[in-house]
Amino acid sequence: MASYTPTAGAALTRVPTTTLESLLRSIFRKRLLFPLSRATLIAGGFGGVEGDLGALQGLDARAAQAVIVAAIAERRVARTLASLAEGTGATGAAVELVGGARHAVFAVGQDVADAPLRDALASLPAVHRVWVLPHAGAMPPALPGLDVWSPPPGAPRRAACLVVDTARVLLGEPGPGPAVRVDDAELARALTHAWRAVFADEGYSLRVVA
Repeated sequence: MASYTPTAGAALTRVPTTTLESLLRSIFRKRLLFPLSRATLIAGGFGGVEGDLGALQGLDARAAQAVIVAAIAERRVARTLASLAEGTGATGAAVELVGGARHAVFAVGQDVADAPLRDALASLPAVHRVWVLPHAGAMPPALPGLDVWSPPPGAPRRAACLVVDTARVLLGEPGPGPAVRVDDAELARALTHAWRAVFADEGYSLRVVA
């Protein structure tokens, strides 16, 4: 297989995202010959942009897919990622995000002593609230109806995050430091699905706070 790195997507900056998506579909549907060349791109219907697809030439299907996906992801992140002001801090950002929840809050690695976040969660009794403990000995907030997932002893500590309504994500450690918010439903779904797999594979236990 031809070698590649995710940063190779940067060489595709002149190619419209819609064209990259169309190219990706053509690869999935096996409409192109590999390894890719200028001739195969022209034959595949990409004659208008083949000169800007040099980063893909010589790659096999798997490598080309990886480069295109990386390029599309970089653009989506650049469009949706917003660094929150340091003055707001991760706690302030978390409270703001949780305060707008309508369906579900999924909290990982948060601090039970963080009173503003605890109060924000307490004000949402009709919202499904999940709290993932950072380590086996940690305590959850005393909120009735809270689903608490406890890791087994020795489980690795995970990065803190919040997922609200399976649509918005906040990344950042609890406290006054900065955090990053991503309004991307695809990322939010991927994170929650990944965590469900962790629960099953690593022996997490579930209890509901009475």
